Amino acid sequence: MMNRVINVLNMVALSAMRRSEVVGAFFVIAVVFMMITPLPTGLVDVLIAVNICISCLLIMLAMHLPRPLAFSTFPAVLLLTTMFRLALSISTTRLILLNQDAGHIVEAFGQFVVGGNLAVGLVIFLILTVVNFLVITKGSERVAEVGARFTLDAMPGKQMSIDSDLRANLITVHEARKRRAELNKESQLFGAMDGAMKFVNGDAIAGLIIVAINMIGGISIGVVQHGMSAGDALQLYTVLTIGDGLIAQIPALLISVTCGMIITRVPNTEAGVEANIGREIAEQITSQPKAWIIAAVAMLGFAALPGMPTGVFITIAIICGAGGMLQLQRARPKAEEQGAVAVAPEMNGKEDLRTFSPSRQFVMQFHPAQDSTQIEALISEIRQRRNRLVVQFGLTLPSFIIEHVDHLPPDEFRFMVYDVPMLRATFSQTH
Repeated sequence: MMNRVINVLNMVALSAMRRSEVVGAFFVIAVVFMMITPLPTGLVDVLIAVNICISCLLIMLAMHLPRPLAFSTFPAVLLLTTMFRLALSISTTRLILLNQDAGHIVEAFGQFVVGGNLAVGLVIFLILTVVNFLVITKGSERVAEVGARFTLDAMPGKQMSIDSDLRANLITVHEARKRRAELNKESQLFGAMDGAMKFVNGDAIAGLIIVAINMIGGISIGVVQHGMSAGDALQLYTVLTIGDGLIAQIPALLISVTCGMIITRVPNTEAGVEANIGREIAEQITSQPKAWIIAAVAMLGFAALPGMPTGVFITIAIICGAGGMLQLQRARPKAEEQGAVAVAPEMNGKEDLRTFSPSRQFVMQFHPAQDSTQIEALISEIRQRRNRLVVQFGLTLPSFIIEHVDHLPPDEFRFMVYDVPMLRATFSQTH
């Protein structure tokens, strides 16, 4: 029986993936009907659970994204989830005001947070709302605004860099097109995120307004229409209002954190391997063992203060110190490997050959003991002649690198092209 149910669910999922555009249109229409059509409490419970699941799924996706462009549809997803959450709040508000019952999840959230004290429950809800609205949402909105501005300002320079690499045959035409497409996609993503953060900001404000409507309207309806006492109406509608607010604010808080994680992400592609944010945080936090050891010493200092929980701080100090020592032990073999690579030259005069570097096109080599005045005069003469050739023929000649080596005779200098000697001369010959 269970296998049959799983097979049916797999078939439904595959069919939905093949017709994703139909599913998207159906979702939008269903959200609109949720706003105007009364829903049964059982269906509302299912939709609330789906809303929480979507929020958890999105924040897990943000944790495992290699870079923001890997989730370029996030602004559209943010709009749809905001619509769905607001439609769900409207449905629960309708049930609270009409039936004094918004489902088991709303009541369970309200009773769990209130815990027998309405004032405590209301304060906790307000704290969650303020944290979401003033801290996470405002910060993410500002980061999105600045990120969009800087991305648009940097576009001309990045496009010129792609064009110059293409002209220098450093990249192919296909790779240049791919980079331009990614650049265009990046600018559109950050521009869309700048606007999409307004949805999150407005959703937080709407949540506060809906809570006020539920509480004031519910108490008024309970006293006037249902003949309830003010205390009973306050007890009933406050619990339902807090539960309704929490099932809206907790997913909204998760979505806000998701937005902040995506737009504040700085992908590290220096090593050529794209890692998720969890791995990058772990690698960067554990990259400085001395910081962990200093933190352990600081915790021991707090443990020595009178009145402090000594056991807690000592335990944390032991953990930090052990972590720092473990990182030092892991870093020691790496340092030995790096030191083994740079082997000292042998005592018989044979030295390791220098690795060929294609970036060293033209090099002028001199002996360190050579008179600097003669070197400067020679370099100045070479540059003047090169500038005259540039003016005369219109060709941009490459510059050269100045290098001092010990194995040259004191009066000799050498001109190298890709590490191959092309000219040997002495200063006595130049005079």
